[in-house]
Amino acid sequence: MVFTSCTASKDDSAQIAAKDIAIGPNRYLTDRNLRDLLLTTREQVLSDPRAKRGNHLTYAFDLYVKAERSQMYSDLRARSQLCENVKQALRKGEIQWFFLSGGYGMLHALEPATKYQATFSYGIARQNGIPYTARVWRRCLVDVCEHVMNRYSAWPVYAFGSRDYTDVLQRTRRWRAGEGIKIIESTGTGGGWRLSPIVAEFVRSLMSCQLSDFDRRHPGALVKLPR
Repeated sequence: MVFTSCTASKDDSAQIAAKDIAIGPNRYLTDRNLRDLLLTTREQVLSDPRAKRGNHLTYAFDLYVKAERSQMYSDLRARSQLCENVKQALRKGEIQWFFLSGGYGMLHALEPATKYQATFSYGIARQNGIPYTARVWRRCLVDVCEHVMNRYSAWPVYAFGSRDYTDVLQRTRRWRAGEGIKIIESTGTGGGWRLSPIVAEFVRSLMSCQLSDFDRRHPGALVKLPR
C-alpha cells in the first residue's frame, strides 16, 4: 500500500475511457459515517472559489504524476512504461495507492478527480492565496487513513511526502504501534526534487518485487531526507 502527497501542478488532459475502472470512496471506505464525512468535507473545500475547481475528470494518478511541473513525480513521469505498469497493477488490485490531498483529503489513484488548488502547507497557502486545509481535514483524515490501512492490514505501508502530509499517518494508531509503516519525508523548499528519484526507485522495486532491497538502501521506519 502506498501513500503519497498531491502536487501544486496538475494535469487533467488524460480522459477516463467509458470502459475503464473507476474507484471511489465506497470501495475503500466501508464505514458510512467516515465516507459521508470525507465527501462532505471535500465539497466544503472544493466549493471555495479560491480552490479554482476544474471541470474535467481524470484519474488522480494522472492528475498528479503526469503534471509537467510536479517535482515529486518527475523521475517517475519520465518512465512512461513504468507508469502504465503501475496503472495495470492498480486495475488488478495488486497494489493500492492513495494520494493525500489538500482538496480531496485522500483519494485512490484510480479515483476520478478534477483540478483544484488547496494545500496542507500554511506557508504555501498564504503565499499563493489558496485554501489552507490541514486543520479542516484533521477532523477525519486520520480516521480515514486508519480505516483504509485496517482494510489492507496484511500489506506493508509506504508513504512519501513533506511533513505537512505525512503528519496525518504519524497520528494513526498503526504508526504509534510501529506496525509496518515506512515513511520517507522531505523538509524545506525543493523537497519534491529530493523525493522524486526515491519515489521512482520505490516504484521500480515495488513492480519488480524487490522491496527488501529498497528497505536495505533506506533503513528505518522514518527516513528524513536532508535539506
